[in-house]
Amino acid sequence: MPGVLSKGASSPEAPATSRASLFALFSRFCPDRTRKRLFLAFSSLIVCSSCNLATPTLLGIAIDAASSSSRSSSLSSSFSASAGAGCAPATGLFAGVGSVLSGVWTVLGQVLCGGGKEALKSQPPKVLFTLIACVVCLGAFSSFLRTSQLETAEHEMRMEVRRQLFRTLLYMPPSLFLCRSPGHLLPLFTEDTEALVSALTQTQAQALRYTSSVVGGSSLLLLISPRVTVLALLLLPLAGCSAMLLAKRLRRLRSIREKEMQECTAFLSDRLFHVKTVYIHQEQEQELFRLQKRQDEALEAAKAAAVANGCFFGGLSFSINATVLALLTYGTTLVKQGVVSRRSGVQTAATRRGISPRRTGGSTGDAQ
Repeated sequence: MPGVLSKGASSPEAPATSRASLFALFSRFCPDRTRKRLFLAFSSLIVCSSCNLATPTLLGIAIDAASSSSRSSSLSSSFSASAGAGCAPATGLFAGVGSVLSGVWTVLGQVLCGGGKEALKSQPPKVLFTLIACVVCLGAFSSFLRTSQLETAEHEMRMEVRRQLFRTLLYMPPSLFLCRSPGHLLPLFTEDTEALVSALTQTQAQALRYTSSVVGGSSLLLLISPRVTVLALLLLPLAGCSAMLLAKRLRRLRSIREKEMQECTAFLSDRLFHVKTVYIHQEQEQELFRLQKRQDEALEAAKAAAVANGCFFGGLSFSINATVLALLTYGTTLVKQGVVSRRSGVQTAATRRGISPRRTGGSTGDAQ
């Protein structure tokens, strides 16, 4: 008889861990074409994060180059105007674009060969700003690839999960459907499939995005200005803890408000079901008084929840602005003392903006 173990049979193997089970499900429900899409999506995610982290550094270097070359550009503008008076506008435009593109290509070659920031500092501002525009466009294209390929891979995995699940149910014995109606099996194709695919794709994408943002952004901030970074790391947890406590209180008050509203609805339903009894005993005014009392309690709960909601958003706005003001004040002091340069301040602000979390319609719409 199948499924019966003899006395000499060995004990069954221990159940696999959740990590091994998840990897087995990923290998089963993710065909080769979908794996290629996921690889392209995750690679685009890393490229997009790298572009978001490289933009502040390039922006700071370009601002330093523009401020240092302002005098030389003002002196050479008159000479270039007199020397190029006889040139055609189209020729000058194409020559300028060609020189900028040639400079960008030269900068990329020098950086890849190990030139580093020194190769960037020696370039004119227009070349640096063109390079920044190229990096921004590359980041936008990478974000497009990441979003489109990840959503397509999710849809392909849903199709594969539903196909294999439907095939398994078709080969099941009919006795299975005697104990459980087919309507009870429909959530397997909807909610359960969505949860499984989300665990296999969105969780990995979010983990990779947050890891690259935190590690890369923190390293870049420490290289730019360790003092300002340490101050930010001291202030932001305080603001985060305060917001978490306010959000917890807000959830509790909202649950109380919902409970009061449910009690009012239950009271109305009960009295409407027994409206004949109320009419016979002539207790219409008493029932109205009881309803008004319950509604007053629900109104007080709603007011408390509204005040807590206002405190949450007001406190969040105040904490963000106060943190930025403290960082700018301390950064300005360091700039006056000569500890950091203006470029470092710009890089710090832009990097903090680049690695801040954004909620954009789910995890597939953010900029990382």
